[in-house]
Amino acid sequence: MPRRLPDLLELDLQRHADRIHLRPVLTALAFAQGRGMPESVLVHAAAAFTAEGDPPLSLRDLYALLDGEARFYLRRDIDTDGTTLYRLFHEGLADWLRQPTSPPSAEAPTMTANPLPGRAERLFERLLDGVPRDPAGGMLWQHAAGYLLRHTAQHAVDAGRIDKLLDDAGYLQHADPHTLAGPQCAALAEGLRAVRARTGLSLVALAERTAYSKSSWERYLNGKKPVPRQAVEALCATAGEPSGRLLALWELADAEWSGRARLSRPAPQRPSVVVPTDAEEGAVPRRARRGRWPAVVAGAAAALAAVTALLAVTDSDAGEPTGLTASPALDPPPACHGTTCDGMDPGRSFCGLPGRADALGPVHRTRTGTGVEIRYSSVCAAAWGRIWHAKVGDALELSAVGVRPRRVVIDSPADTGVYRFTAMIGAPDRAGLRLCFTAAAETDPECFHA
Repeated sequence: MPRRLPDLLELDLQRHADRIHLRPVLTALAFAQGRGMPESVLVHAAAAFTAEGDPPLSLRDLYALLDGEARFYLRRDIDTDGTTLYRLFHEGLADWLRQPTSPPSAEAPTMTANPLPGRAERLFERLLDGVPRDPAGGMLWQHAAGYLLRHTAQHAVDAGRIDKLLDDAGYLQHADPHTLAGPQCAALAEGLRAVRARTGLSLVALAERTAYSKSSWERYLNGKKPVPRQAVEALCATAGEPSGRLLALWELADAEWSGRARLSRPAPQRPSVVVPTDAEEGAVPRRARRGRWPAVVAGAAAALAAVTALLAVTDSDAGEPTGLTASPALDPPPACHGTTCDGMDPGRSFCGLPGRADALGPVHRTRTGTGVEIRYSSVCAAAWGRIWHAKVGDALELSAVGVRPRRVVIDSPADTGVYRFTAMIGAPDRAGLRLCFTAAAETDPECFHA
């Protein structure tokens, strides 16, 4: 009988040795930052830990794992855009799976045991695969998942690839400044140490050539104390190197040191009825959630503007900037459109992904406190009903003139803590849509119109 949680995990992985993507999915989640990864990012992240020669993980297979074999190990949360986030429920599991020596099951394909930096670098590259691209292959960060805008910088630092992000002005423009500054502080200290090493100077010699003491340089180079901008410039001048890249890092780090990023954050808002915009089935709704932050807050906006300007000045070979006018292709493409969506699941058909659906009409709170709403996807030209904070026996039905109504019943306690959806009605007359809620053990429905 297993006595430790990792032993139980390994036994379970052996039992499901035919599910070749189970370990890669759990390993990817072991590296997840913040409150967890959404499905759209996880499907790419798992590829970093998939054995060579194994088929790629599809979204359909990922859904099956998250709802099946992996479910015991997961916690779910809701992102600010309504997307479901996944993370491991116990840090002991994450620590075990992050170890390059954590053995795969005897029946499972063996993966090369790479050191942690190598694994982090593979993960970083696969995360970049999740950023939508323009026809020329450029990354469209404005369409990237919120997780990538918040946490790619930390993944880059872990992989030793922060310079790659600093070369991408689009990333710096759209990244979440609140989570960008922290990794940049560490990256700045690392960059300063690298420049100082190239000078070949000791701390005593460096102090003699600049206006800063030996003890000050020791604190600056080890990230113990905020470094003045003039010290960055002095170090680069001593090394005979351009200062633009380190000054770009300094601008971001200074936003954190000075408190500009923190002080400019608005207070969280608490709406009375909380409905994320595009949650997938299986999400755990919250009765209150954080309000959305503006895309660029005032203090960090100045830092990011300075970074963009510095990068433009220092990259003399880049040429004139070019505007991106092409819209990215939908990925994954929706599985249906119009009447072909009739009766299909909004999540499995990719009609309910973030950015593809919105509430049609107001959100409704029923007499029992259950939340219900009509959802509509213009991409798929289809509608469905959504229900949350329900009780066992509650039912929700979406109907329209001339088509078969679609109904969902809450039939287990597990369904009371997640979003549930009706099947879709394809190409409906939106003005004629009606959503009816019937509480458990009652017969009179409570109906709402679009």
